Amino acid sequence: MYKLNWIQQIITTNYQANNMIKLFKEVQPTIGAFDTETNGLHIIKSKPFLYPFGFVDDKTNTGYTYVVDLSKRSELARQVIIEWHKLAKTLKVYLGHNVKFDLHMLINIGLPYEEPNISDTMSWIRFAHDALTTANGGPPLALKEYASRYISAEAKSHEQLIAKERTDLAKVYNSKLKNRLTALGRPPEKYGYKSYTLSVIHEMFKDPIIDAEDLPDDVKQIYLEWLHQDIPIWLQNKINALVKSDMIQYDKVNRELLTKYALGDIILTIETYLNTQPAVESRGTYQGVDIENKLIYPLVRMERVGFPIDQEYLESARVGLKEYIKDTRLKLYTLAKTEFNIGQHALVKTILEEDFDLPVPSTGKDVLDDVVAHLRIKQPNHAAIEFIDYIQELRTLEKWYSAYIIRFQKSLNNCDRIYPTINSVGTVSGRCTSDWQQMPKDAITTRDGEELFSPRKIVRCPLVSIDFSQVELRVQALYTILVNDPDLNMLRAYSPYKCHRLKQDGTYEEYDYTNPEHVSAWNNKNEDGTSIWLHIEDNQPWESVDLHGKTTELATGLTPDDPSFHSLRTKIGKKVNFARLNLDKCS
Repeated sequence: MYKLNWIQQIITTNYQANNMIKLFKEVQPTIGAFDTETNGLHIIKSKPFLYPFGFVDDKTNTGYTYVVDLSKRSELARQVIIEWHKLAKTLKVYLGHNVKFDLHMLINIGLPYEEPNISDTMSWIRFAHDALTTANGGPPLALKEYASRYISAEAKSHEQLIAKERTDLAKVYNSKLKNRLTALGRPPEKYGYKSYTLSVIHEMFKDPIIDAEDLPDDVKQIYLEWLHQDIPIWLQNKINALVKSDMIQYDKVNRELLTKYALGDIILTIETYLNTQPAVESRGTYQGVDIENKLIYPLVRMERVGFPIDQEYLESARVGLKEYIKDTRLKLYTLAKTEFNIGQHALVKTILEEDFDLPVPSTGKDVLDDVVAHLRIKQPNHAAIEFIDYIQELRTLEKWYSAYIIRFQKSLNNCDRIYPTINSVGTVSGRCTSDWQQMPKDAITTRDGEELFSPRKIVRCPLVSIDFSQVELRVQALYTILVNDPDLNMLRAYSPYKCHRLKQDGTYEEYDYTNPEHVSAWNNKNEDGTSIWLHIEDNQPWESVDLHGKTTELATGLTPDDPSFHSLRTKIGKKVNFARLNLDKCS
Protein backbone atom coordinates (compact mmCIF):
# COMPACT_ATOMS: atom_id res chain seq x y z
CA MET A 1 0.00 0.00 0.00
CA TYR A 2 1.11 3.55 -0.69
CA LYS A 3 2.28 5.52 2.34
CA LEU A 4 1.08 8.83 0.85
CA ASN A 5 -2.04 10.23 -0.70
CA TRP A 6 -1.13 11.26 -4.23
CA ILE A 7 -2.27 14.22 -6.32
CA GLN A 8 -1.26 14.13 -9.98
CA GLN A 9 -1.28 16.91 -12.58
CA ILE A 10 -0.23 17.51 -16.17
CA ILE A 11 1.18 21.04 -16.50
CA THR A 12 -0.06 22.63 -19.71
CA THR A 13 -0.23 26.32 -18.76
CA ASN A 14 1.88 28.98 -17.04
CA TYR A 15 -0.85 29.28 -14.43
CA GLN A 16 -0.48 25.61 -13.46
CA ALA A 17 3.30 25.93 -13.38
CA ASN A 18 3.12 28.96 -11.10
CA ASN A 19 0.74 27.14 -8.77
CA MET A 20 3.21 24.26 -8.54
CA ILE A 21 6.01 26.66 -7.61
CA LYS A 22 3.81 28.42 -5.05
CA LEU A 23 2.78 25.13 -3.44
CA PHE A 24 6.39 23.93 -3.26
CA LYS A 25 7.46 27.10 -1.44
CA GLU A 26 4.56 26.76 0.99
CA VAL A 27 5.22 23.09 1.72
CA GLN A 28 9.03 23.38 1.87
CA PRO A 29 9.50 19.67 1.16
CA THR A 30 12.67 17.74 1.87
CA ILE A 31 12.03 14.81 -0.50
CA GLY A 32 11.50 14.99 -4.25
CA ALA A 33 12.06 12.96 -7.40
CA PHE A 34 12.28 13.21 -11.17
CA ASP A 35 12.34 10.95 -14.21
CA THR A 36 12.45 11.16 -18.00
CA GLU A 37 10.55 9.32 -20.72
CA THR A 38 12.74 9.18 -23.80
CA ASN A 39 12.82 8.23 -27.47
CA GLY A 40 15.61 5.70 -26.92
CA LEU A 41 18.25 4.34 -24.55
CA HIS A 42 21.40 5.86 -26.03
CA ILE A 43 22.93 8.02 -23.29
CA ILE A 44 24.22 10.61 -25.79
CA LYS A 45 21.80 10.59 -28.74
CA SER A 46 18.43 9.96 -27.07
CA LYS A 47 16.23 12.82 -25.91
CA PRO A 48 13.43 13.07 -23.33
CA PHE A 49 9.91 13.97 -24.46
CA LEU A 50 8.17 13.76 -21.06
CA TYR A 51 9.58 15.14 -17.82
CA PRO A 52 7.78 13.97 -14.65
CA PHE A 53 8.74 15.18 -11.18
CA GLY A 54 7.24 15.50 -7.72
CA PHE A 55 7.67 16.14 -4.02
CA VAL A 56 6.28 15.19 -0.60
CA ASP A 57 4.32 17.26 1.91
CA ASP A 58 5.22 15.61 5.22
CA LYS A 59 2.71 17.68 7.18
CA THR A 60 -0.33 16.39 5.30
CA ASN A 61 1.11 13.04 4.24
CA THR A 62 0.50 14.01 0.63
CA GLY A 63 2.59 13.48 -2.48
CA TYR A 64 2.41 15.73 -5.54
CA THR A 65 3.50 14.56 -8.96
CA TYR A 66 3.62 16.59 -12.19
CA VAL A 67 4.59 16.08 -15.80
CA VAL A 68 5.43 18.39 -18.71
CA ASP A 69 5.52 17.42 -22.39
CA LEU A 70 8.72 18.53 -24.10
CA SER A 71 7.53 17.57 -27.58
CA LYS A 72 4.10 19.22 -27.46
CA ARG A 73 4.87 22.27 -25.29
CA SER A 74 8.62 22.66 -25.66
CA GLU A 75 9.07 26.24 -24.39
CA LEU A 76 6.74 25.81 -21.42
CA ALA A 77 8.34 22.49 -20.51
CA ARG A 78 11.87 23.89 -20.63
CA GLN A 79 10.93 26.85 -18.42
CA VAL A 80 9.24 24.51 -15.94
CA ILE A 81 12.37 22.34 -15.79
CA ILE A 82 14.57 25.40 -15.24
CA GLU A 83 12.36 26.59 -12.38
CA TRP A 84 12.04 23.11 -10.96
CA HIS A 85 15.83 22.77 -10.86
CA LYS A 86 15.97 25.87 -8.66
CA LEU A 87 13.41 24.34 -6.32
CA ALA A 88 14.93 20.85 -6.37
CA LYS A 89 18.32 22.00 -5.13
CA THR A 90 16.66 22.93 -1.80
CA LEU A 91 15.56 19.33 -1.23
CA LYS A 92 17.43 17.19 1.25
CA VAL A 93 17.02 14.10 -0.93
CA TYR A 94 16.41 14.35 -4.69
CA LEU A 95 15.65 10.93 -6.10
CA GLY A 96 15.72 9.13 -9.40
CA HIS A 97 15.67 5.45 -10.28
CA ASN A 98 18.74 4.58 -12.33
CA VAL A 99 19.23 8.31 -12.06
CA LYS A 100 22.41 8.50 -14.14
CA PHE A 101 20.41 7.85 -17.29
CA ASP A 102 18.01 10.70 -16.52
CA LEU A 103 20.92 13.04 -15.78
CA HIS A 104 22.29 12.16 -19.22
CA MET A 105 18.95 13.04 -20.78
CA LEU A 106 18.95 16.45 -19.11
CA ILE A 107 22.45 17.12 -20.43
CA ASN A 108 21.28 16.09 -23.90
CA ILE A 109 18.68 18.90 -23.94
CA GLY A 110 21.02 21.48 -22.44
CA LEU A 111 19.36 21.55 -19.00
CA PRO A 112 21.78 19.68 -16.72
CA TYR A 113 21.20 19.19 -13.01
CA GLU A 114 24.44 19.25 -11.01
CA GLU A 115 23.51 19.71 -7.35
CA PRO A 116 24.91 17.32 -4.70
CA ASN A 117 21.56 16.19 -3.25
CA ILE A 118 20.98 13.60 -5.98
CA SER A 119 20.33 10.00 -4.91
CA ASP A 120 19.40 6.75 -6.65
CA THR A 121 16.65 4.50 -5.28
CA MET A 122 18.59 1.48 -6.59
CA SER A 123 21.16 2.23 -3.89
CA TRP A 124 18.45 2.48 -1.24
CA ILE A 125 17.05 -0.89 -2.35
CA ARG A 126 20.48 -2.52 -2.24
CA PHE A 127 21.37 -1.23 1.25
CA ALA A 128 17.92 -1.82 2.75
CA HIS A 129 17.96 -5.55 2.06
CA ASP A 130 20.16 -8.58 2.59
CA ALA A 131 22.86 -9.13 -0.02
CA LEU A 132 20.99 -11.86 -1.88
CA THR A 133 20.29 -12.27 -5.57
CA THR A 134 16.67 -12.13 -6.67
CA ALA A 135 16.75 -15.88 -7.34
CA ASN A 136 17.73 -16.44 -3.71
CA GLY A 137 15.07 -14.18 -2.23
CA GLY A 138 16.78 -10.83 -2.61
CA PRO A 139 15.00 -7.75 -3.97
CA PRO A 140 14.80 -6.94 -7.69
CA LEU A 141 16.42 -3.64 -8.70
CA ALA A 142 13.92 -2.82 -11.46
CA LEU A 143 11.50 -0.18 -10.18
CA LYS A 144 8.22 -1.86 -11.20
CA GLU A 145 9.42 -5.28 -10.06
CA TYR A 146 10.44 -3.94 -6.68
CA ALA A 147 7.29 -1.86 -6.21
CA SER A 148 4.95 -4.70 -7.18
CA ARG A 149 6.60 -6.95 -4.58
CA TYR A 150 7.00 -4.52 -1.68
CA ILE A 151 4.66 -1.58 -2.26
CA SER A 152 1.57 -2.24 -4.39
CA ALA A 153 0.36 -5.13 -6.50
CA GLU A 154 -0.91 -2.55 -9.00
CA ALA A 155 2.56 -1.10 -9.62
CA LYS A 156 2.81 -2.81 -13.02
CA SER A 157 -0.65 -1.91 -14.30
CA HIS A 158 0.39 0.94 -16.60
CA GLU A 159 3.54 -0.87 -17.67
CA GLN A 160 1.45 -3.85 -18.77
CA LEU A 161 -0.84 -1.63 -20.82
CA ILE A 162 2.13 0.02 -22.51
CA ALA A 163 3.72 -3.38 -23.16
CA LYS A 164 0.52 -4.44 -24.91
CA GLU A 165 0.55 -1.27 -27.02
CA ARG A 166 4.14 -1.87 -28.07
CA THR A 167 3.36 -5.51 -28.88
CA ASP A 168 0.35 -4.48 -30.99
CA LEU A 169 2.41 -1.90 -32.89
CA ALA A 170 5.11 -4.49 -33.59
CA LYS A 171 2.43 -6.86 -34.92
CA VAL A 172 1.16 -4.16 -37.29
CA TYR A 173 4.62 -3.74 -38.82
CA ASN A 174 5.24 -7.49 -39.01
CA SER A 175 1.85 -8.12 -40.63
CA LYS A 176 2.97 -5.96 -43.56
CA LEU A 177 5.87 -8.33 -44.14
CA LYS A 178 3.52 -11.28 -43.79
CA ASN A 179 1.36 -9.89 -46.57
CA ARG A 180 4.37 -9.38 -48.84
CA LEU A 181 5.58 -12.95 -48.27
CA THR A 182 2.48 -14.39 -49.93
CA ALA A 183 4.08 -13.58 -53.31
CA LEU A 184 6.85 -16.14 -52.65
CA GLY A 185 6.81 -19.85 -53.37
CA ARG A 186 7.60 -22.75 -51.07
CA PRO A 187 10.50 -22.34 -48.61
CA PRO A 188 13.31 -24.94 -48.36
CA GLU A 189 12.27 -28.26 -46.83
CA LYS A 190 14.50 -27.80 -43.77
CA TYR A 191 12.14 -25.14 -42.41
CA GLY A 192 9.15 -27.51 -42.43
CA TYR A 193 6.62 -25.02 -43.85
CA LYS A 194 4.57 -25.19 -47.04
CA SER A 195 4.68 -21.42 -47.56
CA TYR A 196 6.67 -18.45 -46.38
CA THR A 197 5.51 -17.20 -42.99
CA LEU A 198 6.94 -14.91 -40.35
CA SER A 199 8.14 -18.07 -38.59
CA VAL A 200 10.29 -18.96 -41.58
CA ILE A 201 11.88 -15.50 -41.55
CA HIS A 202 12.46 -15.88 -37.82
CA GLU A 203 14.13 -19.26 -38.36
CA MET A 204 16.35 -17.85 -41.09
CA PHE A 205 17.61 -15.07 -38.85
CA LYS A 206 18.24 -17.45 -35.94
CA ASP A 207 21.58 -18.08 -37.58
CA PRO A 208 23.87 -15.53 -35.86
CA ILE A 209 25.84 -14.78 -39.04
CA ILE A 210 22.79 -14.21 -41.25
CA ASP A 211 21.75 -10.71 -42.24
CA ALA A 212 19.42 -9.44 -44.96
CA GLU A 213 22.11 -9.69 -47.66
CA ASP A 214 22.46 -13.43 -47.01
CA LEU A 215 18.80 -14.28 -47.71
CA PRO A 216 17.80 -16.04 -50.94
CA ASP A 217 17.43 -13.45 -53.71
CA ASP A 218 13.62 -13.59 -53.91
CA VAL A 219 13.25 -13.41 -50.10
CA LYS A 220 15.86 -10.67 -49.86
CA GLN A 221 13.99 -8.47 -52.34
CA ILE A 222 10.71 -8.83 -50.44
CA TYR A 223 12.39 -8.32 -47.05
CA LEU A 224 14.31 -5.19 -48.10
CA GLU A 225 11.21 -3.66 -49.72
CA TRP A 226 9.35 -4.19 -46.45
CA LEU A 227 12.25 -2.78 -44.41
CA HIS A 228 12.66 0.39 -46.47
CA GLN A 229 9.06 1.04 -47.51
CA ASP A 230 6.91 -0.14 -44.60
CA ILE A 231 9.20 0.55 -41.64
CA PRO A 232 9.88 4.11 -40.38
CA ILE A 233 13.48 5.31 -40.41
CA TRP A 234 13.74 5.49 -36.61
CA LEU A 235 13.00 1.76 -36.44
CA GLN A 236 14.95 0.41 -39.41
CA ASN A 237 18.39 0.23 -37.78
CA LYS A 238 17.04 -1.66 -34.77
CA ILE A 239 15.68 -4.61 -36.75
CA ASN A 240 17.75 -7.72 -37.28
CA ALA A 241 14.88 -10.03 -38.25
CA LEU A 242 11.33 -9.03 -37.28
CA VAL A 243 10.04 -6.09 -35.26
CA LYS A 244 10.05 -6.86 -31.54
CA SER A 245 7.93 -5.00 -29.02
CA ASP A 246 10.96 -3.59 -27.18
CA MET A 247 12.06 -1.87 -30.39
CA ILE A 248 9.01 0.41 -30.31
CA GLN A 249 10.00 3.79 -28.89
CA TYR A 250 7.97 5.11 -25.99
CA ASP A 251 7.20 8.33 -27.84
CA LYS A 252 5.23 6.27 -30.40
CA VAL A 253 2.88 4.88 -27.73
CA ASN A 254 -0.47 6.42 -26.80
CA ARG A 255 0.54 9.67 -25.14
CA GLU A 256 -2.28 9.77 -22.57
CA LEU A 257 -1.40 6.28 -21.36
CA LEU A 258 2.29 7.08 -21.27
CA THR A 259 1.68 10.29 -19.33
CA LYS A 260 -0.09 8.31 -16.60
CA TYR A 261 2.83 5.88 -16.66
CA ALA A 262 5.30 8.76 -16.20
CA LEU A 263 3.35 10.24 -13.30
CA GLY A 264 3.21 6.80 -11.73
CA ASP A 265 6.97 6.41 -11.92
CA ILE A 266 7.46 9.38 -9.61
CA ILE A 267 5.01 7.86 -7.16
CA LEU A 268 6.84 4.52 -7.22
CA THR A 269 10.26 6.18 -6.89
CA ILE A 270 9.30 8.17 -3.81
CA GLU A 271 7.35 5.29 -2.28
CA THR A 272 10.39 3.05 -2.80
CA TYR A 273 12.50 5.54 -0.88
CA LEU A 274 9.92 5.75 1.92
CA ASN A 275 9.87 1.96 2.07
CA THR A 276 13.65 1.54 2.19
CA GLN A 277 14.81 4.55 4.23
CA PRO A 278 13.76 3.16 7.65
CA ALA A 279 15.51 -0.13 6.89
CA VAL A 280 18.71 1.65 5.86
CA GLU A 281 18.58 3.68 9.06
CA SER A 282 17.97 0.65 11.29
CA ARG A 283 20.71 -1.37 9.59
CA GLY A 284 23.19 1.47 9.85
CA THR A 285 24.02 1.24 6.15
CA TYR A 286 23.52 4.87 5.17
CA GLN A 287 27.26 5.27 4.74
CA GLY A 288 27.01 2.89 1.78
CA VAL A 289 24.18 4.93 0.26
CA ASP A 290 26.19 8.11 0.80
CA ILE A 291 29.19 6.64 -1.02
CA GLU A 292 26.95 5.64 -3.92
CA ASN A 293 25.45 9.15 -4.03
CA LYS A 294 28.92 10.66 -4.36
CA LEU A 295 29.71 8.29 -7.23
CA ILE A 296 26.79 9.37 -9.40
CA TYR A 297 28.26 12.47 -11.06
CA PRO A 298 31.77 11.01 -11.59
CA LEU A 299 30.19 7.99 -13.28
CA VAL A 300 28.03 10.23 -15.47
CA ARG A 301 31.15 12.10 -16.59
CA MET A 302 32.98 8.83 -17.25
CA GLU A 303 30.12 7.40 -19.28
CA ARG A 304 29.89 10.47 -21.52
CA VAL A 305 33.52 10.10 -22.65
CA GLY A 306 32.99 6.79 -24.43
CA PHE A 307 35.54 4.82 -26.44
CA PRO A 308 36.56 5.88 -29.97
CA ILE A 309 36.05 2.88 -32.23
CA ASP A 310 38.07 1.67 -35.22
CA GLN A 311 35.08 0.91 -37.42
CA GLU A 312 37.19 -0.25 -40.35
CA TYR A 313 38.87 -2.89 -38.20
CA LEU A 314 35.52 -3.94 -36.74
CA GLU A 315 33.97 -4.40 -40.19
CA SER A 316 36.97 -6.22 -41.64
CA ALA A 317 36.95 -8.55 -38.61
CA ARG A 318 33.24 -9.17 -39.15
CA VAL A 319 33.77 -10.18 -42.77
CA GLY A 320 36.77 -12.37 -41.98
CA LEU A 321 35.16 -14.10 -39.01
CA LYS A 322 31.95 -14.69 -40.95
CA GLU A 323 33.84 -16.40 -43.79
CA TYR A 324 35.81 -18.54 -41.35
CA ILE A 325 32.57 -19.63 -39.64
CA LYS A 326 31.14 -20.63 -43.03
CA ASP A 327 34.25 -22.67 -43.87
CA THR A 328 34.23 -24.37 -40.47
CA ARG A 329 30.56 -25.24 -40.86
CA LEU A 330 31.24 -26.90 -44.21
CA LYS A 331 33.88 -29.10 -42.60
CA LEU A 332 31.46 -30.01 -39.81
CA TYR A 333 28.65 -30.81 -42.24
CA THR A 334 31.02 -33.01 -44.25
CA LEU A 335 31.85 -35.03 -41.14
CA ALA A 336 28.18 -35.29 -40.14
CA LYS A 337 26.97 -35.81 -43.74
CA THR A 338 24.13 -33.40 -43.06
CA GLU A 339 23.50 -29.71 -42.38
CA PHE A 340 22.36 -28.72 -38.92
CA ASN A 341 22.48 -25.93 -36.35
CA ILE A 342 25.00 -26.37 -33.53
CA GLY A 343 22.28 -25.16 -31.17
CA GLN A 344 20.19 -28.25 -31.99
CA HIS A 345 21.42 -30.18 -28.98
CA ALA A 346 19.08 -33.15 -29.43
CA LEU A 347 20.22 -33.58 -33.03
CA VAL A 348 23.91 -33.27 -32.10
CA LYS A 349 23.37 -35.94 -29.43
CA THR A 350 21.69 -38.22 -31.99
CA ILE A 351 24.54 -37.75 -34.50
CA LEU A 352 27.13 -38.64 -31.85
CA GLU A 353 25.19 -41.73 -30.81
CA GLU A 354 24.20 -43.04 -34.26
CA ASP A 355 26.99 -41.88 -36.59
CA PHE A 356 29.94 -41.99 -34.19
CA ASP A 357 28.74 -44.73 -31.83
CA LEU A 358 29.34 -42.39 -28.91
CA PRO A 359 26.53 -42.14 -26.34
CA VAL A 360 26.71 -38.89 -24.35
CA PRO A 361 24.51 -37.73 -21.44
CA SER A 362 24.16 -34.25 -22.98
CA THR A 363 25.92 -31.91 -25.40
CA GLY A 364 26.77 -29.02 -23.10
CA LYS A 365 30.25 -27.53 -23.38
CA ASP A 366 31.64 -29.04 -20.18
CA VAL A 367 30.27 -32.50 -20.99
CA LEU A 368 31.75 -32.50 -24.49
CA ASP A 369 35.08 -31.20 -23.16
CA ASP A 370 35.20 -34.14 -20.74
CA VAL A 371 34.23 -36.60 -23.50
CA VAL A 372 37.02 -35.36 -25.78
CA ALA A 373 39.58 -35.38 -22.96
CA HIS A 374 38.69 -39.01 -22.24
CA LEU A 375 38.83 -39.98 -25.92
CA ARG A 376 42.25 -38.37 -26.43
CA ILE A 377 43.63 -40.67 -23.74
CA LYS A 378 41.74 -43.89 -24.51
CA GLN A 379 40.98 -43.60 -28.27
CA PRO A 380 43.08 -40.76 -29.74
CA ASN A 381 42.05 -41.60 -33.32
CA HIS A 382 38.29 -41.63 -32.64
CA ALA A 383 36.44 -39.75 -35.41
CA ALA A 384 34.17 -38.03 -32.89
CA ILE A 385 37.08 -35.96 -31.56
CA GLU A 386 37.27 -33.85 -34.72
CA PHE A 387 33.48 -33.55 -34.89
CA ILE A 388 33.25 -32.33 -31.29
CA ASP A 389 36.19 -29.97 -31.81
CA TYR A 390 34.34 -28.32 -34.67
CA ILE A 391 31.16 -28.06 -32.57
CA GLN A 392 33.02 -26.40 -29.69
CA GLU A 393 34.96 -24.11 -32.01
CA LEU A 394 31.81 -22.93 -33.78
CA ARG A 395 30.07 -22.22 -30.50
CA THR A 396 32.90 -19.89 -29.56
CA LEU A 397 33.13 -18.32 -33.01
CA GLU A 398 29.41 -17.62 -33.24
CA LYS A 399 29.27 -16.22 -29.72
CA TRP A 400 32.12 -13.82 -30.47
CA TYR A 401 30.55 -12.81 -33.78
CA SER A 402 27.26 -11.82 -32.17
CA ALA A 403 28.50 -10.62 -28.76
CA TYR A 404 31.63 -8.69 -29.73
CA ILE A 405 31.10 -7.64 -33.36
CA ILE A 406 27.42 -7.29 -34.22
CA ARG A 407 26.57 -5.92 -30.77
CA PHE A 408 29.36 -3.36 -30.96
CA GLN A 409 28.34 -2.28 -34.47
CA LYS A 410 24.77 -1.76 -33.30
CA SER A 411 25.99 0.09 -30.20
CA LEU A 412 27.66 2.70 -32.41
CA ASN A 413 24.25 3.93 -33.60
CA ASN A 414 25.78 6.27 -36.21
CA CYS A 415 28.42 7.49 -33.72
CA ASP A 416 32.18 7.05 -33.81
CA ARG A 417 32.20 6.01 -30.15
CA ILE A 418 30.62 3.41 -27.93
CA TYR A 419 29.33 4.64 -24.58
CA PRO A 420 29.27 1.84 -21.98
CA THR A 421 27.22 2.38 -18.84
CA ILE A 422 28.43 1.57 -15.34
CA ASN A 423 26.18 0.25 -12.58
CA SER A 424 27.77 0.60 -9.16
CA VAL A 425 25.04 -1.42 -7.39
CA GLY A 426 24.54 -4.05 -10.08
CA THR A 427 25.61 -7.01 -7.96
CA VAL A 428 24.98 -8.13 -4.41
CA SER A 429 28.74 -8.57 -3.97
CA GLY A 430 29.28 -4.81 -4.28
CA ARG A 431 31.11 -4.99 -7.60
CA CYS A 432 30.44 -2.53 -10.38
CA THR A 433 28.93 -3.97 -13.54
CA SER A 434 29.20 -2.62 -17.05
CA ASP A 435 27.98 -3.62 -20.49
CA TRP A 436 31.67 -3.65 -21.45
CA GLN A 437 33.02 -5.77 -18.63
CA GLN A 438 34.72 -9.09 -19.31
CA MET A 439 36.19 -7.78 -22.55
CA PRO A 440 38.49 -10.66 -23.60
CA LYS A 441 42.20 -9.89 -23.45
CA ASP A 442 43.15 -12.48 -26.05
CA ALA A 443 42.23 -12.64 -29.71
CA ILE A 444 40.19 -15.39 -31.33
CA THR A 445 42.23 -17.26 -33.91
CA THR A 446 41.97 -19.90 -36.61
CA ARG A 447 43.16 -23.40 -35.87
CA ASP A 448 46.46 -22.41 -37.46
CA GLY A 449 46.86 -19.52 -35.04
CA GLU A 450 45.95 -16.73 -37.47
CA GLU A 451 44.22 -13.86 -35.65
CA LEU A 452 40.57 -13.36 -36.59
CA PHE A 453 39.47 -10.76 -34.10
CA SER A 454 40.76 -9.05 -30.97
CA PRO A 455 37.96 -7.14 -29.18
CA ARG A 456 40.35 -4.72 -27.50
CA LYS A 457 41.76 -3.65 -30.87
CA ILE A 458 38.49 -1.97 -31.82
CA VAL A 459 39.28 0.84 -29.35
CA ARG A 460 41.32 3.59 -31.00
CA CYS A 461 43.14 4.64 -27.84
CA PRO A 462 45.32 2.83 -25.27
CA LEU A 463 43.39 0.67 -22.82
CA VAL A 464 44.67 0.55 -19.25
CA SER A 465 43.74 -2.49 -17.19
CA ILE A 466 43.82 -2.27 -13.39
CA ASP A 467 43.18 -5.37 -11.32
CA PHE A 468 43.48 -6.09 -7.60
CA SER A 469 45.11 -9.50 -7.52
CA GLN A 470 43.01 -12.10 -5.68
CA VAL A 471 41.27 -9.38 -3.70
CA GLU A 472 38.42 -11.67 -2.63
CA LEU A 473 40.82 -14.14 -1.05
CA ARG A 474 42.80 -11.34 0.60
CA VAL A 475 39.62 -10.00 2.20
CA GLN A 476 38.66 -13.51 3.28
CA ALA A 477 42.08 -13.91 4.91
CA LEU A 478 41.61 -10.67 6.84
CA TYR A 479 38.11 -11.80 7.80
CA THR A 480 39.54 -14.84 9.59
CA ILE A 481 41.40 -12.46 11.91
CA LEU A 482 38.33 -10.35 12.55
CA VAL A 483 36.30 -13.40 13.63
CA ASN A 484 39.15 -14.52 15.95
CA ASP A 485 39.99 -17.63 13.91
CA PRO A 486 43.12 -16.64 11.94
CA ASP A 487 43.92 -18.94 9.01
CA LEU A 488 47.73 -18.96 9.19
CA ASN A 489 48.43 -20.37 5.72
CA MET A 490 45.91 -18.15 3.99
CA LEU A 491 47.16 -15.04 5.78
CA ARG A 492 50.78 -15.86 5.05
CA ALA A 493 49.94 -16.27 1.35
CA TYR A 494 49.36 -12.53 1.17
CA SER A 495 51.15 -10.91 4.11
CA PRO A 496 53.97 -11.63 6.62
CA TYR A 497 51.46 -12.62 9.31
CA LYS A 498 53.06 -14.06 12.46
CA CYS A 499 56.42 -12.91 11.14
CA HIS A 500 58.98 -10.52 12.60
CA ARG A 501 61.96 -8.49 11.45
CA LEU A 502 65.31 -7.80 13.05
CA LYS A 503 65.77 -4.27 14.37
CA GLN A 504 69.07 -2.39 14.57
CA ASP A 505 69.26 -2.96 18.33
CA GLY A 506 69.20 -6.72 17.80
CA THR A 507 65.61 -7.25 18.95
CA TYR A 508 62.74 -8.51 16.83
CA GLU A 509 59.59 -6.57 15.90
CA GLU A 510 56.45 -8.54 15.01
CA TYR A 511 54.47 -7.60 11.89
CA ASP A 512 51.26 -5.70 12.79
CA TYR A 513 48.64 -5.52 10.04
CA THR A 514 47.08 -2.48 11.77
CA ASN A 515 50.34 -0.53 11.65
CA PRO A 516 50.54 1.57 8.44
CA GLU A 517 54.34 1.59 8.53
CA HIS A 518 54.41 -2.21 8.64
CA VAL A 519 51.84 -2.51 5.89
CA SER A 520 53.84 -0.22 3.60
CA ALA A 521 56.92 -2.41 4.22
CA TRP A 522 55.12 -5.74 3.80
CA ASN A 523 57.07 -6.71 0.68
CA ASN A 524 60.46 -5.11 1.43
CA LYS A 525 63.48 -7.22 0.52
CA ASN A 526 67.06 -7.70 1.68
CA GLU A 527 69.96 -7.29 -0.74
CA ASP A 528 69.86 -11.02 -1.54
CA GLY A 529 66.18 -10.70 -2.59
CA THR A 530 64.72 -12.44 0.45
CA SER A 531 62.02 -10.87 2.57
CA ILE A 532 62.97 -8.75 5.57
CA TRP A 533 60.19 -10.59 7.42
CA LEU A 534 60.95 -13.95 9.01
CA HIS A 535 58.64 -16.66 10.32
CA ILE A 536 58.49 -16.35 14.09
CA GLU A 537 58.71 -20.12 14.61
CA ASP A 538 61.84 -20.86 12.51
CA ASN A 539 63.24 -17.52 11.26
CA GLN A 540 62.86 -18.63 7.63
CA PRO A 541 62.17 -15.78 5.15
CA TRP A 542 58.52 -15.19 4.40
CA GLU A 543 57.36 -15.69 0.81
CA SER A 544 54.02 -14.79 -0.76
CA VAL A 545 52.02 -17.58 -2.37
CA ASP A 546 49.77 -17.57 -5.45
CA LEU A 547 46.83 -19.52 -4.02
CA HIS A 548 45.20 -20.02 -7.42
CA GLY A 549 48.48 -21.41 -8.73
CA LYS A 550 49.02 -23.60 -5.67
CA THR A 551 45.52 -25.09 -5.99
CA THR A 552 46.22 -25.78 -9.67
CA GLU A 553 49.49 -27.53 -8.82
CA LEU A 554 47.75 -29.74 -6.25
CA ALA A 555 44.87 -30.56 -8.60
CA THR A 556 46.89 -31.28 -11.74
CA GLY A 557 50.38 -32.18 -10.60
CA LEU A 558 51.73 -29.65 -13.11
CA THR A 559 54.24 -26.90 -12.40
CA PRO A 560 53.86 -23.24 -13.41
CA ASP A 561 56.34 -23.63 -16.27
CA ASP A 562 54.06 -26.12 -18.05
CA PRO A 563 52.54 -24.55 -21.24
CA SER A 564 48.98 -25.42 -20.18
CA PHE A 565 49.38 -24.23 -16.59
CA HIS A 566 48.16 -20.66 -17.15
CA SER A 567 44.93 -21.83 -18.77
CA LEU A 568 44.33 -24.48 -16.09
CA ARG A 569 44.99 -21.92 -13.36
CA THR A 570 41.90 -20.04 -14.58
CA LYS A 571 39.75 -23.08 -15.32
CA ILE A 572 40.64 -25.08 -12.19
CA GLY A 573 42.53 -23.02 -9.62
CA LYS A 574 40.32 -19.95 -9.60
CA LYS A 575 37.09 -21.92 -9.94
CA VAL A 576 37.92 -24.21 -7.02
CA ASN A 577 39.08 -21.38 -4.76
CA PHE A 578 36.05 -19.19 -5.46
CA ALA A 579 33.73 -22.18 -5.03
CA ARG A 580 35.34 -22.86 -1.65
CA LEU A 581 35.13 -19.17 -0.78
CA ASN A 582 31.38 -19.15 -1.49
CA LEU A 583 30.97 -22.40 0.43
CA ASP A 584 32.62 -20.78 3.45
CA LYS A 585 30.25 -17.82 3.14
CA CYS A 586 27.22 -20.10 3.07
CA SER A 587 28.41 -22.11 6.06
